[in-house]
Amino acid sequence: MKKIIVLSIATLAIMLSGCNRGKIAEMEAEIQNLQTEKHLADSLQNQFYEFLNEIESNLSEIKTKQRMVSQAASERPRNLEETIRQDLTDISKLMDQNRQRLNELESLRRQLGAANVNAEKLQEMIDALTRRVEEQEAEIAELREQLKMANQRIEVLTEEKQVLTEDNERKQAKIEEQTIELNVAYYTLGTSASLKTAGVLTQKGGFIGIGRTNTVNEGADLRSFTKVDIRDFKRLETNSERIEIITTHSPDSYRINDENKKNLVIEITNPAAFWKSSKFLVVRVR
Repeated sequence: MKKIIVLSIATLAIMLSGCNRGKIAEMEAEIQNLQTEKHLADSLQNQFYEFLNEIESNLSEIKTKQRMVSQAASERPRNLEETIRQDLTDISKLMDQNRQRLNELESLRRQLGAANVNAEKLQEMIDALTRRVEEQEAEIAELREQLKMANQRIEVLTEEKQVLTEDNERKQAKIEEQTIELNVAYYTLGTSASLKTAGVLTQKGGFIGIGRTNTVNEGADLRSFTKVDIRDFKRLETNSERIEIITTHSPDSYRINDENKKNLVIEITNPAAFWKSSKFLVVRVR
């Protein structure tokens, strides 16, 4: 009888031991699953907050670039136009990144909710960030509109400036043309015979060829003269030892340089006075 009781107790102990091992294995598996879920939840949370920080950083950078663009647009120096365009491009990229991250945050929130993490609090954070992103997008849209209007105004001003510039250039050209004409004079020199042949000199007065005087023909062909600018024309070499100035000029406005007796030089000392009476200089040489 004792032997039977001992066997029964041993059998029961073995059975209980087997049940415990199974229970322990089951509990260990459950613990492993819980640890895996916790690790996944921690990883998702870390990624969630990483995206939050990235969006915050983008919002701050966009605000900085927004101020830079506004300041540059108000000052509008030419060398910053390319910088403005680049800053706007960078802002667009950051805004696109924010939108992408918001979508990814929503996906993470759903996964964390399934992992029994407080999804409501996470949703509040996402909603707050979304509102900030939308507000900033509205500000950037307004900034782009302001830049567009400013560019249109600049184009109008540029066109007006171009018209004024062209008008000023035409006026300046006209002034220069008139100035040149005002400073144009003509000279010629030659013997009596050559000047008469060229039609520069004509004889008037006298009787039967006696007492006639040589005078300048007002209708003489300009091709018989050399055109000069009185601002630059200061001396005339005659290559002659005897000369006579036929046209009328103030005696105080010029001098005859006779250092070279065979090449007398007419030096104009006062151009305004010299050309006052006539814009033509006719010199007869012998």
